[in-house]
Amino acid sequence: MPSLLTRALLIAIALLIGLVTALAAGILARLGGTSYTDAVTRGGAAFIVTTPLAVLLMDAAGMLTPQ
Repeated sequence: MPSLLTRALLIAIALLIGLVTALAAGILARLGGTSYTDAVTRGGAAFIVTTPLAVLLMDAAGMLTPQ
């Protein structure tokens, strides 16, 4: 059974995955020639999609649910 601290660390890892994805998407969009606002928008969209997806995958794998 995962403790509260373990679950908090897993959520923090999911947030870090989202942040890295957002930064990569923003940098790649900017290198592709988009404006700063469009690059920020693309990075934000990547963060919004990736973070819950990482949490859902962890939950589906049984990492977050007590057994």
